[in-house]
Amino acid sequence: MIPKRQWGAFYGTELDLQMRRRGLTTIVLCGVATEFGVESTACDADERGYAQVFVEDAMTGLNAESHVNSVARILPRIGQVGLTVEVIAALLEKRCPEPRVDSLTNGSAKARGRTRKAQTG
Repeated sequence: MIPKRQWGAFYGTELDLQMRRRGLTTIVLCGVATEFGVESTACDADERGYAQVFVEDAMTGLNAESHVNSVARILPRIGQVGLTVEVIAALLEKRCPEPRVDSLTNGSAKARGRTRKAQTG
């Protein structure tokens, strides 16, 4: 376990060092502050060259509008967005995503629409 001290999990920690030592190239992100901690960690990971998967239904923002903005507009630009069931299936199939590949994002577009309606309506 590597405790984080700031919004981003890389800043002031050994996360990058420990991941590189283990040969890890993909990060699966979730969290309680989509627009803060998740986005900050995602940007740091992108700058370091990690492939990323964002677990949409394992994140929450300050409000539904802010969360949807992150999931629909920001995170898909730097990684894949999928639902828990999709991410677990991909991991079980040992499909390691590459940066900016769109397979999970396309698969969960309909689910995101349902999520948006549930959060806003």
